[in-house]
Amino acid sequence: MNTTINIGDRFGHLTVIAKDPRSLHRGSWLCRCDCGKEIYVITSDLVRGIKSCGCSHFSDKYSSIDLTGQRFGHLTVISRDNSARNNTKWLCHCDCGNDVYFYTGPLIKGKRRSCGCKTGTKEIQNLDLVGQRFGYLTVIVRDSRPRRTSSWLCRCDCGKEIYLLTSDLRGGVKSCGCSQRVRKYTLFDLTGRQFGHLKVIARHPDPLHKSQWLCRCDCGNEGYFSATSLITGRRRSCGCVTGTNYLNTLNLVGERFGHLTVIARNKNPLYRSNWLCRCDCGNEVYLRTSLLLKGLRSCGCHTGTSELEIIDLIGQKFGRLTVISRHRNPKRTRTWICRCECGNEVSLTTSRLLNGHDISCGCSRSRNRKFHIPDLIGKHIKHLTVISHSNNPLRKSSWICRCDCGNTFEVTTSAFLRGAYSSCGCLKSIRDKASIDLTGKRFGHLTVIARSSDTDYKSKWHCFCDCGNDVYLSTSQLINNQKATCGRNCKYLRLQNKETLIGKRFHHLTVKRILEISPHDFRLLCLCDCGEYTLATTSQLTQGIKRSCGCNLKKWPLHGSQQPKS
Repeated sequence: MNTTINIGDRFGHLTVIAKDPRSLHRGSWLCRCDCGKEIYVITSDLVRGIKSCGCSHFSDKYSSIDLTGQRFGHLTVISRDNSARNNTKWLCHCDCGNDVYFYTGPLIKGKRRSCGCKTGTKEIQNLDLVGQRFGYLTVIVRDSRPRRTSSWLCRCDCGKEIYLLTSDLRGGVKSCGCSQRVRKYTLFDLTGRQFGHLKVIARHPDPLHKSQWLCRCDCGNEGYFSATSLITGRRRSCGCVTGTNYLNTLNLVGERFGHLTVIARNKNPLYRSNWLCRCDCGNEVYLRTSLLLKGLRSCGCHTGTSELEIIDLIGQKFGRLTVISRHRNPKRTRTWICRCECGNEVSLTTSRLLNGHDISCGCSRSRNRKFHIPDLIGKHIKHLTVISHSNNPLRKSSWICRCDCGNTFEVTTSAFLRGAYSSCGCLKSIRDKASIDLTGKRFGHLTVIARSSDTDYKSKWHCFCDCGNDVYLSTSQLINNQKATCGRNCKYLRLQNKETLIGKRFHHLTVKRILEISPHDFRLLCLCDCGEYTLATTSQLTQGIKRSCGCNLKKWPLHGSQQPKS
């Protein structure tokens, strides 16, 4: 590929002026774009196809198109933009009289049909919302800008004016944004109204608190309250009559609550339920009546202390536990070290000892369980007889049982009592299978020769596999089709796994039999819907390569079990 570049060569809108004079940039060139801008471009970029300084991204596609005189909707193209930088822009004259510039792409693709005066449907263009109210907004006039015919100048109740689209007003915009702080009752006039002991005088002077009202109470106090609390009835006074029936007549002066002594009531009429209290540490705090009555005992200096920390339990006995001393950690003042009768020492809290949750270190629980385990030695249920208790210390509730066949195994107490086991497993359904004679019968690739003469395999059968191996299997394994070969290494095991395909339907073919071609290969004998038989492999059926025996049925689409018309 020839990469020789000379001064004066042209690449798109770029003209090579000179070699880059910088010593570290020997492979770049100084180029001038048609828009007048000069940039440095390396040789590889020029060869690969860079066409401009970046000003004419769309010029390569539409630079040769001439739209002069053409009409697009309400627009008539007058001339191309004289600027080389915007050579894909066209001066267009709209039917409304406006002249605007548009790019070639939007005009050709139909995205621009007017200067904006025709935006929207006739219903929106003829719509008149002047004077209408939307929440806190009042429409003043339609937007006078030519491309904003569907927007309106609106004035908010806060005094701000904004432009909003018709869709915004109809979609639920209620304010200029200030209504995030304006509540439901902002526009209500409550002046002069009476709410309980409160009479509304005037609205709050701050515009940010329009929902607050200055109220005068019957006691003479004045305060600001929200319109919501007044209308809903949560505010009926300045606070002077709060709890009149009980709290106002209550006198706690001189009474003592833990480390607190009540000195006097709060003099502020808005806080008549507060009391000045002096703590034993010397601090004075104001506390509500509810806090004192609910059990507050200090100003905070005795946080975490209570009557439980004052109690001394050393030497007392709780069940099998005897309290030795308080816990050594000063942060755990409610914890005691207790010694159990078994010799263990544990740490327990005061509340757990006094409430009786713990009466031992935990040893009594295992003792109780062992004490309540019944003695089952000699018990006989069905074919099982209990011999002794389990020797495993981790299985204290298990028993060793002997089956009538001579085998021994472990059974839990609950399983033995509810009859979950009737034998070790060897005598399961022995009455039904004892009289069965399987000699000479065939199960898969197995042929039964005779019953086993070995005493260790008296309930099993000597079987001969087609691959030549001998195997001993039980009656249930043969009758329940659990075994069809001699084992994992049988060469017919692969064939056994494919026997599940028998009876399955693939398109127009139904698998009837498996034909063994060789010990490691087989074919599926399939019946076609036309009545003919054909051979196929598993992959031909599952992948849809073979759908029929080759008859005309393959030309018919298959819908369920519907047959083609004759």
